[in-house]
Amino acid sequence: MTRRNFLKQSIGGGALLSLATPAAAQGTTSLRLLATDAITAATLADQISAATGNTFVIETTIVPLTEAGTILDRVSSGEADMGLTALDHFMPKNLAFGLFASMPFGMAAGELDSWVLASDGGDMLAMLGDELGVTFRFAGDGGAKPIWSKEPLSDLSAFQAKSVGSTGLGMLNMQKVGVASVADLGNPSIDLNGLDILDGLSVVEMSEKGLTDFPHMTLANPNKPSAAYTLAISQPAYEGLSAGHRVVLERACSASMSHGRARNFHENAVALRNAGDTLSASPLPNDIWQALQKSAQSVLATVYEDNDIAATIVDSYVYFLTDIAAWSEIGEAAFYDGRKRLSSL
Repeated sequence: MTRRNFLKQSIGGGALLSLATPAAAQGTTSLRLLATDAITAATLADQISAATGNTFVIETTIVPLTEAGTILDRVSSGEADMGLTALDHFMPKNLAFGLFASMPFGMAAGELDSWVLASDGGDMLAMLGDELGVTFRFAGDGGAKPIWSKEPLSDLSAFQAKSVGSTGLGMLNMQKVGVASVADLGNPSIDLNGLDILDGLSVVEMSEKGLTDFPHMTLANPNKPSAAYTLAISQPAYEGLSAGHRVVLERACSASMSHGRARNFHENAVALRNAGDTLSASPLPNDIWQALQKSAQSVLATVYEDNDIAATIVDSYVYFLTDIAAWSEIGEAAFYDGRKRLSSL
């Protein structure tokens, strides 16, 4: 059944009204959550608890970011019911996970939402989940993550000679563009201060980690246009929920995503204000930008060639991104045409 048909049948048959009664569930439902971000996990848990009168509660365990890659296995095995982190930590299982968190020059946050929630991106994410016995829902946002450097980024040759810390498909893009040394920011053995460039940390994260040796930041990070956190729910746990509790969980995930974006925008702005003139913001030099953009096509090809599921997901991803670009051009043309008409009156 397509999403559009589902909505028609639900509204026509009153299904939405009948599902919106979570308090009717008998007893208390408790699910175990492993999360790498304490604030996002607390937001999600508090919303669920408040919406159900404490008949649905989340027991949260915070795990270090360095252990994020283990979360999916722990949920699949039944050690936990849910996991909350960025999906690019699961790339060893399938490179396509990176498309939902760190695709260089890929979809921005709003585009990624639209692909998953209003197009067949949701089916693509479900395809990855079915392989591992989990269901995925976007449930948070890590905010803007610039590229940080100890010295101003001058040109491509100087950039390639640096040591860079990155995440997900951003690491692959740095390697393909010819960077001399690329490290995983999630590797606990890596001394971040010993690197020249950091690719994938927010202003707040830089401040919390005391990384004051990187005063230069880019105005945009083409390697990580989105910073989504995703909830992985074991399918037995999800199917064991009442219909009402499923609705609450899904709506709480959406609310947590919106809350995360707003919170991170505010907190990063405050951190920037507090930093004052100790930080210098500048565009990424054009030759570096172009080199990263060119190598991003090779990254996408690598994901496509990883396996059949990844190939299907890349096809969907590219089709939607191309479609969005076309509609954006139509919308822009219509906007300016409308302004001309108004000006000529």
